[in-house]
Amino acid sequence: MNSQQRAAMQMALTTLEELKTNCTIWLESDDAAITALREALAQPQGEWVDLTSDELFECDQHSYGNTPWTKMVSFSRAVIAAFKEKNE
Repeated sequence: MNSQQRAAMQMALTTLEELKTNCTIWLESDDAAITALREALAQPQGEWVDLTSDELFECDQHSYGNTPWTKMVSFSRAVIAAFKEKNE
């Protein structure tokens, strides 16, 4: 989970906890939502996993273009996609 998702989950948890305190009708399913959010937020955030030399070479093999600029843009996009896939 990224920092933006983490912040959204924290906001939702805070809102639910405030509602529970101030609400006259509270359902067990609402408690389950609070528990699920607490458990998700308690998970340690993963460490960033870098690309290996072989993975960077693979990105280069998939880059294309007939000018240095287009090849660089293509390579950059391939590297970004590989990082996203590896660090989800």
